[in-house]
Amino acid sequence: MPKVPFSDKAKNPEGRMALMDHVREFRTRLLISAAAVFIGLCVGWYYYTPVAEYLMAPVVEVAKQRNQDLSVNYGATGVTQPFTIKMKVAFFVGIIISSPIWLWQAWAFILPGLYPREKKIALGYFFAAVPMFIAGCALAAWALPTAVETLLGTFIPDGGSNLTAAEPYFAFVGNFILWFGVAFLLPVIMVGINHAGLMSGRLMLRSWRWAVVLVLVFAALAAPDPASMITLTIPMMMLYFVACGIAVTRDKHRAKKRPEYLDTDPDVASAL
Repeated sequence: MPKVPFSDKAKNPEGRMALMDHVREFRTRLLISAAAVFIGLCVGWYYYTPVAEYLMAPVVEVAKQRNQDLSVNYGATGVTQPFTIKMKVAFFVGIIISSPIWLWQAWAFILPGLYPREKKIALGYFFAAVPMFIAGCALAAWALPTAVETLLGTFIPDGGSNLTAAEPYFAFVGNFILWFGVAFLLPVIMVGINHAGLMSGRLMLRSWRWAVVLVLVFAALAAPDPASMITLTIPMMMLYFVACGIAVTRDKHRAKKRPEYLDTDPDVASAL
């Protein structure tokens, strides 16, 4: 049974929680995560202009390369759309910069139910998840110009035009960056599954063909063009094999610590 938070241990020395205690703790951590995202949203709102200019730069660059044969406009098609666009951009920024807090809240919700040794391991997963998520978002920001150039500069014939509306463009950019961040959590999840004993490292390694298929499907959904799809697929597969290597190493280390009597035949008499 999971233990209660440290503030309630004096009242409940056994450290047990009722169902409603779990619900209340979940609500508290959800509110903390929402507050962190809101603060990040305020930061994104304040820095909206430089962020929007950075995200729009690939579109402007495509127009310059095409010598204005391609008409690319930053357009809002409604009275309230400028506000909606600014809110969406600020929201995406808030999710990214507050990721250490809401990831920690997710981990902290699980920690009270773990033993001290398991808590240290869970903290290790948290400290690995945060930089992996941010690294995925950074890779997406780096790959964004290539994706935009491919979509707008390659598939539009000479003399054609593309009137790029602002709202769907920024929605595409936000989803593109966040999906990359989520993809980079794959190795953390895989090692966690192995640590929980749900799948061995060798089984993960033997399933690489299925992994390639699933990664390609995920990349096709997250990335809008072949160049971005390859940009996402290659690091995901590299991280997959790194996770497999860590899982195999853990399995070997675990096997060395396993007592020999657990592998003996129960029908055979022992030397004693």
